[in-house]
Amino acid sequence: AEWPLRPGTNFRKKIGDLFRQELKTVDFIDLDNISTADLVHEVLIFLTAPTADVDFREFIRTMGGVDFFILSFDFILSRLDKYHRVSNENCQRFSKIERCLQMLENLTYMNSDNQNYALNFKNKMIVKSTHGTLTNCLSVIHKSRSNKIKLLGKSKNLDNVFDCLFSTFRMMLNLTHGNEYTCTEIGKYKGMIEVILETILFLPSNAGTKHKLDCYTLGLGLLINLLGEVPSNRNILAKCRFDSSPWFDAVEDSIEDRNKTSVELIIQTFLKFHNSSAELEKQTFSEAESLCMQEGEEPTEVELEIEEPGLEKRESNSASSASKSEEEKNGDDPFGYKEPA
Repeated sequence: AEWPLRPGTNFRKKIGDLFRQELKTVDFIDLDNISTADLVHEVLIFLTAPTADVDFREFIRTMGGVDFFILSFDFILSRLDKYHRVSNENCQRFSKIERCLQMLENLTYMNSDNQNYALNFKNKMIVKSTHGTLTNCLSVIHKSRSNKIKLLGKSKNLDNVFDCLFSTFRMMLNLTHGNEYTCTEIGKYKGMIEVILETILFLPSNAGTKHKLDCYTLGLGLLINLLGEVPSNRNILAKCRFDSSPWFDAVEDSIEDRNKTSVELIIQTFLKFHNSSAELEKQTFSEAESLCMQEGEEPTEVELEIEEPGLEKRESNSASSASKSEEEKNGDDPFGYKEPA
């Protein structure tokens, strides 16, 4: 009874070693327990990439691929830890959700038929699951902050959570791209626009610059899709209030900010990062200028020698222009124009 299992075990080990050798770091597959389903999933992600043929994506849909990945997405989401603990098992589930979302992202890329089908499947299950994923990701990230876990580059588990968050945004970007119907249905789902705003505005202060930048880019891009297509979504955003949000303490803002509207908070976030980027640019310029002054004290004579031919050239140009002006005064205009008497 044990003999048939031995070749499979050796095969699994060889596949794991091959992944480690070629990809160096593999966070999205458990190489010690790799299965045939994992390999098929990764092959499908590769075959349905944005460069793939549109007909092949539609073929995957007709074969039940969209159904399968939405159901898998919803099932894994239901198995997440309700206490939002940053455990290995819980964060591995986030990694599995991320792979399902990657597949749905590919299938809905620039394909309105797949977008509409995915949205309408099982009474808009994908919208409910997406809202739950954003809520769970944000809760785990803030839970890690309360436990004083460093987020940037220190925790592989939290990297899985952030990857899941960003994959959710990317899938929704494809789902809402140029599609007014999907934008309307997603926007009117209770709490959807609010949780997107909370993810953008209330990331913990120790989330890291790279994670914050990715979140701002993807989250604001999603809001552009949702608000640009549907006026009712703009009204929903304008009415959003976060005075009772549990995440306010994470951004280290004043108490007065709790009474601000969502539009005011977005403008405040923009001005904050605009000013910080201007200060960073000014600091970088001053440092570069001081460094050039230190290194440029000795080669001043060389610089003068290099500049002298340019001066001579400018002097010759000025002399030629002067001679041309004299010719024009004398009536020798090269275009044949003469001053009237």
